[in-house]
Amino acid sequence: MKSAPGAIVVAACLAVAQPLNAFQRETTDDPDCTEAPGVDCPHLGTPLSWTVFPVHFFVNADGSGLSFDTARDAISAALSTWQSGSRDGIVFEFGGQSQKGSDGHDGCNVVSWQSLAQGAADIFSQAIITFRRNSGEILDVDIEMNSDSQFAVLPAGEDDPFDERVDLQAVSTHEAGHLVGLDHENRFGSDVVMFFSDTSGNTTHRTLTSDDRSGVLAAYPEPASLGAGTTTAGCTGSGGGGGDGGGGGCALSSSRRATDLWPVAAVFAYLVARQRRRRKS
Repeated sequence: MKSAPGAIVVAACLAVAQPLNAFQRETTDDPDCTEAPGVDCPHLGTPLSWTVFPVHFFVNADGSGLSFDTARDAISAALSTWQSGSRDGIVFEFGGQSQKGSDGHDGCNVVSWQSLAQGAADIFSQAIITFRRNSGEILDVDIEMNSDSQFAVLPAGEDDPFDERVDLQAVSTHEAGHLVGLDHENRFGSDVVMFFSDTSGNTTHRTLTSDDRSGVLAAYPEPASLGAGTTTAGCTGSGGGGGDGGGGGCALSSSRRATDLWPVAAVFAYLVARQRRRRKS
């Protein structure tokens, strides 16, 4: 039963008093650590953020079990939630339907469905972030939804862990938090969108908490200056791959390799999101 682990996690997190607005931002250099319920990795490098707006995003709904319009609308709603929470400090624009998958070198920010496999049966999704290692500028974020999960757009307000369907808008809202540059925040319990875990049948993570809003406002304190925006050319074609390796903000590995593909973590049960990081000079 998926609700039991969640209850244990919440109890562990609420047992420790923390100051308000303890959001976590992704940074260029996070020392190895073990992250467990109620514990967050130190974030000591340069915070990651976008510098060019609008940030275009593309949707490949193949393998989702949903119509393209349904998938697009749920993902668009998730991104709009963060744009509103930032007071237009970050601005998104839908770029179109794509046949691409994950490719951190093409500048195309694509949400697609992949079979994550390899012990990922309880993983709903993962974000793959490509950034400049010195400045922290985000260059590309691809989001992979696990095609082995049953995605749906659930009735607003549903919170029923016995419903095996996964709410696409809620999961997309969590992943969009990684896209804007936030990491997991585990100390306030499961109400926070950027909490590391979730269950099926849950729509509550469609709505940002004050901690989530404080995080995106810290990353984007001024209204975005709009220009040509991120890449759109070639983003609607085919190509890409993905679905291998990676993890979320919950590191179990004892070391890292200084490669362009930088996995930051392994996986806990019922984890809503995993992250992979690629860095460029």
